Amino acid sequence: MIILSEFLAGVPDKLSYLMTLGIFKSIDQQVNIESNLKLMRYPIVIEKGKYNYAAYCPDFPSCVATAKTVEEVQQQLTENLISHLENLKASNQPIPATKSQLGYIDIQLEMPAS
Repeated sequence: MIILSEFLAGVPDKLSYLMTLGIFKSIDQQVNIESNLKLMRYPIVIEKGKYNYAAYCPDFPSCVATAKTVEEVQQQLTENLISHLENLKASNQPIPATKSQLGYIDIQLEMPAS
């Protein structure tokens, strides 16, 4: 599982990066958003398929993406999630915090000798 903020980690100017993805249409829009910027953190799941990768966010099951590489599917899903959140904001709906929890379980199995 990859976290959105981890995907953007190492990007010194996150807003400029998102602008290059076409998320922000103008510098004016970027400046307005920057003054009220809040980093939202949502878990995503990336699955390897036979021919590509698929990704979704458990908090927004309708936001999905597919691509040939992990990097491309992360970028696609990031764009889809941002678009969805911007639509919620534009229609004066609340931006939900994550309800999902990440966890792993360890299972020890006896495997046949190879």
